[in-house]
Amino acid sequence: MPERKKAGGKPRKKIPAAKAKRGNTGAAGKKLKKPQTRGVNAAEKQIMGARNPYALAEAVMGERYDWAVMEEYDRKKVLERALRRPYKQLFDPVYGSPIFSRAQSARPRGVEGQTHSSTTPCSTLPDTPWAALAGGAYHVPPPTKPSVVDPVQGCSGDCFLVSAITSLAWVSPNLLPRKPGPTYTYTFWNTQANRQETVTIDNRLPLRGTLPVFAKSATQNEIWVSLLERAYGIWKQLPGYDVGEPDLSRETEGNALTALQYIAKGVDQYYNPQSVTTAECGYDWQTMLGRISAWFDPANADCSRITASKTRVPMVAWTYNGQGEAPAGVSYTDETIVARHAYSVLGLMYSGGKCYIVLHNPWGRVEATPGTVASGLWTIPTSRYYRRGGQVNPNLPATRFTVDLAVNDGTFALDTGVFMTHFQTIGWLT
Repeated sequence: MPERKKAGGKPRKKIPAAKAKRGNTGAAGKKLKKPQTRGVNAAEKQIMGARNPYALAEAVMGERYDWAVMEEYDRKKVLERALRRPYKQLFDPVYGSPIFSRAQSARPRGVEGQTHSSTTPCSTLPDTPWAALAGGAYHVPPPTKPSVVDPVQGCSGDCFLVSAITSLAWVSPNLLPRKPGPTYTYTFWNTQANRQETVTIDNRLPLRGTLPVFAKSATQNEIWVSLLERAYGIWKQLPGYDVGEPDLSRETEGNALTALQYIAKGVDQYYNPQSVTTAECGYDWQTMLGRISAWFDPANADCSRITASKTRVPMVAWTYNGQGEAPAGVSYTDETIVARHAYSVLGLMYSGGKCYIVLHNPWGRVEATPGTVASGLWTIPTSRYYRRGGQVNPNLPATRFTVDLAVNDGTFALDTGVFMTHFQTIGWLT
């Protein structure tokens, strides 16, 4: 079975890291770090886990909110009241925010915070009734393929899992299970034992009222995201797995790149954005893209030639654990860029003389930050779907795809300079 996160457990067996294919040199002859490949690497050891504060606030308050129509001031006040922290202290574990499973033990000098238990209102949810969602269907309308905006994280810290699912839905939905029911069998790849393992479940979910408590689809009555999360929890042997009812609130932290491997198999590679120094769309940034050139469409020497470019393989990125580990001057004070959090990487955008990397927050919400996040439409002339290795899948036709960045659905285009300082790692699966 996959590695457990138990205190005092044995360390993961080390495997020699594979060598990178080639080196690269940035501007002024500065050598860039090579992309890392499968093996025991720093990316695999990096752990992330941030609960969806909206789902957590609803668990605390015992009621549902229509966050989409709520004014920003009111929304922040509800979060502050429910989670008992000033809004700007919710998104970094150095302040003891309850959206994280544990606070960092070392805080930057001058930062005051509160400690907290890893227990949250989500921890009592094994008592939540497990039942079939009324009117639920695997895909709505059936049959269809998964959508990038479908997966929404719930009252669990599994941002790493939901971001991995989103990245697969975006690039290679054929790698995600498509099940007709009434039972659903999922295959996961045990990377330590180098074998496939299956989990078979029915359509029951932990419900609060008429809605799933944990991960769900943004499409009403669609259950494929919830079922995949449940099967993953059983495979990870969370408490209750033996009766098919895993306590998903215990899924508090993990790694987005290894979650991709568990679901879709493949070889992982990663890059540390700090190996690139320029804040804009300059040569060093293009050198970095050159290292993953096959994964962007099209690959141009100058990013100003492209308006929109979609990733060819499932890609994820995650932030530092907080102010104590991030570069000097970096802080995490809003829901757009959250410490210790995983995101899906969707592609590249050029607008107003700047390069942006397009990301998706598994919470399904972001906060527009002027000067940092692009506005307008992100239109991909050819929204292709791919097989492994970035090869076009002819069975999934290309369609024009447009994202309205003004719609608060979790998708946003982040200035590459901000990305390179706030994000610890970008990784992908081949």
